[in-house]
Amino acid sequence: MTVMGNDSMRICLLLSALIYAGSAVAFPDCGEIQPLERVGSKLTGVMHPPHKGHLKVRFTVGENGQVTDLQTIEEHWEPPRRQREAKRVAKNLLNNVKQWRYAPRSSACTVTTTIRFTIVD
Repeated sequence: MTVMGNDSMRICLLLSALIYAGSAVAFPDCGEIQPLERVGSKLTGVMHPPHKGHLKVRFTVGENGQVTDLQTIEEHWEPPRRQREAKRVAKNLLNNVKQWRYAPRSSACTVTTTIRFTIVD
C-alpha cells in the first residue's frame, strides 16, 4: 500500500506475511492465513521517518477474527540516527495491525509476521 506523507513524500509499506510458529505462546500457530482486511493509514506525527526498516510482531487471532495481544518481537530501522521517528512509525504500523480482520475461527491462534517499511521516491 502506498501512503502520501509530508511534501508529497511517498512511503511504501510492504506488508509481508512471514508466518511461522512462535515459541512459548498461549495459542497454537495459525499456519499460513491471510487477513480478510488489512487497514492502512497515513503516518501521523512523523516528520523525518527512517529510510527503511522492519517490525516483527506476534498477535492472537480470536475466534471472531480480531487481532488481540499484539507484541513487538523485533525491530530494525535505517539509518539508526532516526530512532525517535522510527518509534513513531512503529506506533503507526502497530495501530494498523490492530485493525486487521481475519475470517472467524473455531479457536484462537497465534500469528507471527514481519512488516517491512521503505520510503519510495
